[in-house]
Amino acid sequence: WKKGNLNIQIGSTYEDYMNQSKKNNFLIFNNKIDEDTYYQNAVENRKNLKGVLTIETPPFYDGSIWQSTSTRLPDGGVFSILSNITDLKKREVSLKQLSDAVEVTPNAILLWDKDHKLVMGNKIAREIQTKWGFDLKPGVDRKDMLENVNKKGLIKIPDGMTSDEYYKNRINLAATDENYIWEQTFTDETAWVVSETKLADGGQLLVYSDITEIKQKEKEIKEAQEQVRDTEKRMTDALNSMPHGISLWNKDDTLEMRNTLAYDIHKGVGITNYNPGITFEEQLDNHDKYNFFKFDNKEEKNNFFKNAL
Repeated sequence: WKKGNLNIQIGSTYEDYMNQSKKNNFLIFNNKIDEDTYYQNAVENRKNLKGVLTIETPPFYDGSIWQSTSTRLPDGGVFSILSNITDLKKREVSLKQLSDAVEVTPNAILLWDKDHKLVMGNKIAREIQTKWGFDLKPGVDRKDMLENVNKKGLIKIPDGMTSDEYYKNRINLAATDENYIWEQTFTDETAWVVSETKLADGGQLLVYSDITEIKQKEKEIKEAQEQVRDTEKRMTDALNSMPHGISLWNKDDTLEMRNTLAYDIHKGVGITNYNPGITFEEQLDNHDKYNFFKFDNKEEKNNFFKNAL
């Protein structure tokens, strides 16, 4: 009290305590109306107190928050206990922030207790289950949720497994102490990565992350790659069908591609390394070595290879 400039002594009345509190701004209020209302009712409520009353006080001048428990005694007196709950209120705020974040996250989150009863499911989890005709409310059994999904054929069952085998396997895995991550695809073409974490108290936390867009991108990339390979094959087939030896060199004079006829022409004189990657200079060395060209005399041959590069 002293730090808050209150001079409360043995013999001081409760009304005096309230007057000093107001005068010295001992309590913090959001506005003047709340302040006046609080102090106007404080003394009267004290007089009418019966039994036990526990309230949370307005914040003190230093920002601390207290819980006040007052008990009316048989002789008419009042026994009061003040408990500092500042840390508890801070934790409540943090938990509220966490709860709000979990509620609006785009990931579907479900928390099950050790008996596989639902503790909580966030907004997106509830919306998905509602769409599937299941009321995802605290207390429902996980088995009932899975049976609804199975009955309506909502999950794409992996190749090589029956529906009953798949769900039996999921239930068996849920009963183990191991953590799991797997990919799950639904018949509406949505895809999710599921993380199942076993908790110390026997409960389980499941987090579903939507990867539908990623899977669609992967599919598009795969299809594009197949189209490129198909186009390359068509071009190669077309080049190989031409009655000409065709070669393509890059800016560094390295062979990028050649058709079959070009290779066969070189192979016919013993040159078997005429493949992409060979340099133009290496090709000339092979031409010289294997007498690829016909010359009238050695001088003509030397002049040709001397000037070729």
